[in-house]
Amino acid sequence: IRKDGSQFPVEISAQKLSDGRIQGIVRDITERVQTEKKQKNYTRQQAAVAALGQRALLGIELEQLFDETVKLVADTLSLEYCKILQMLPDRQNLLLQAGVGWQDGLVGKATVTTGINSQAGYTLISDKPVVAEDLSTEQRFKAPPLLSEHGIISGMSIKISGKDQPFGVIGVHSRQKHTFTQDDVNFLQAISNILTMAIERKEAEEKYRLLVDSSPDAILSLDEGLRILSYN
Repeated sequence: IRKDGSQFPVEISAQKLSDGRIQGIVRDITERVQTEKKQKNYTRQQAAVAALGQRALLGIELEQLFDETVKLVADTLSLEYCKILQMLPDRQNLLLQAGVGWQDGLVGKATVTTGINSQAGYTLISDKPVVAEDLSTEQRFKAPPLLSEHGIISGMSIKISGKDQPFGVIGVHSRQKHTFTQDDVNFLQAISNILTMAIERKEAEEKYRLLVDSSPDAILSLDEGLRILSYN
């Protein structure tokens, strides 16, 4: 315990001297512990990315993939809230398509405006992740009702890209002030990239099915069809 009352990890070594006294050395190992924690978190995040990537490659339904994603991300980052917002056809609102931590009945019903005055809306026009460590002092945007009604203080969100327009936003939030590391940002970006890949594949599959339905004699394999569509 420091003089100011703060605590820090130490390593203690001691030896008994010839006169019977005990001599000890106390070392501050804060840096070592932080490095070990960072490495552990990084390894955990990479494992989560690999696991989700495998699930996406299996071609499971997007709804199931989204549900698995929000649970995995919240658990990996040890945060209370995670959400996937999907752009509605009017392009004025985003639907809470999947999420964990939110009040019962909100998933599948709650919406957030795409206006730049909200974190989600601001994220849609950003080319990089948007991090807000304290929404109460944030100057770029305000917390929408979905966040303020849950008492959320910190959050990070990233755009989920689409072929013609953004699909939506994935975000994580906490009711405690939270500092997001660069590894955290990279992790959520990797998750967003996986979702983008899965969404584009599903869209290509649907186009291929329509192509086959309109051409009964088509004999292209699904992979061949997806490859061709990817160039169109």
